[in-house]
Amino acid sequence: MAPTIFANRSRRTNRLRDAKGDWAPTHDSAKQDQGVEGSWVHAYLHRKECNQGNAACWYRRAGKSVCRGSADEEWISILRALLGSELL
Repeated sequence: MAPTIFANRSRRTNRLRDAKGDWAPTHDSAKQDQGVEGSWVHAYLHRKECNQGNAACWYRRAGKSVCRGSADEEWISILRALLGSELL
């Protein structure tokens, strides 16, 4: 299994910076991970910036349906799925 971006703590920290409104490092980090996890975060980021066409492309790459809930709800879902018990 290839290491994902979430296996690297500094990249994980960059991803989590979006929660503080620091979009650019989170986006740069997601771009580096072409796998399912990175693609899902990438989709979320483009959805959040109202770039629905680009977001749809990244959702397809992640194997996810376009989220219909709020951006906050989606971000919580992403964190739960990717960080799991580390959130506790």
